[in-house]
Amino acid sequence: MKVFILFFAIALCATHIYSQENDNPEPRNNEFGIHAGTSTGLGLSYRHWFNKPGLQITLLPIISDDYTFVSAALTGLYSFKETKYARVYGYLGNHIIYNSDTSDPVTYNIGLGPAFSFGSTVAFNLMFGYGMYDILNSFNLLPTIEGGLYFKF
Repeated sequence: MKVFILFFAIALCATHIYSQENDNPEPRNNEFGIHAGTSTGLGLSYRHWFNKPGLQITLLPIISDDYTFVSAALTGLYSFKETKYARVYGYLGNHIIYNSDTSDPVTYNIGLGPAFSFGSTVAFNLMFGYGMYDILNSFNLLPTIEGGLYFKF
């Protein structure tokens, strides 16, 4: 009996124990959430990563009887480094704004810079860089900071 218990104890210690965490999870290439930025758009946002390059579309239409506001943006993304919980990437944002209450209703903004994303399933994004504002009317160059909250699927 002692030999059996000793054999069982050695066999138990010699076997590998695996956790339930998957070392190679399926990539989450799609993201949906909310975004706020002067050069990358304001509103609901969808992202898709094509491996290293990515694309972000952001849209917020507000239309009533006497007022119209539309924020639409298309942003190019490029991932430099990705880990399980973080991503470092660059962005080039194109943002067009239509506001019926102003004398110049159309504003076009462009911005570029580095960005960071933190989180595995729900990700917080922080983007900062340099923006060119109101290109069509009165051209301005200013620093920009932008952010978003996304669900990855």
